[in-house]
Amino acid sequence: MSDKQDITFDEVKEAKDSLEAGGKRATIRAVREQLGGRGSHATIVKMLKKLQGGAEMPGDEPALPKEIIEPVHAALRKALGIARGEIQEQALRQVAEARAAADLDVEEAALACDEATSRLA
Repeated sequence: MSDKQDITFDEVKEAKDSLEAGGKRATIRAVREQLGGRGSHATIVKMLKKLQGGAEMPGDEPALPKEIIEPVHAALRKALGIARGEIQEQALRQVAEARAAADLDVEEAALACDEATSRLA
């Protein structure tokens, strides 16, 4: 059986009221736990928002204005790009070092092979 079984509006209201009567906040997780793990988060959110007249839910991330979100997203994208570039540079350096070490090993093995061949001749 799925842990996201259908729930009713009345069940969510009852769970919310029960939590609040016990002095607890009616967060999405708390309501879902009160419902025995039933109901999807999306369904619970929709019903709780309806119960609260569309207000933000306790435990939800607060809505921030675009004027804040967009510059933060841009800064994070830039930082991520820089980090990716640094990681790629480091990986390329490590590959180059490994390749150089392998080339030396191959050259050393070829010289050892040449010496062994000349001794046998």
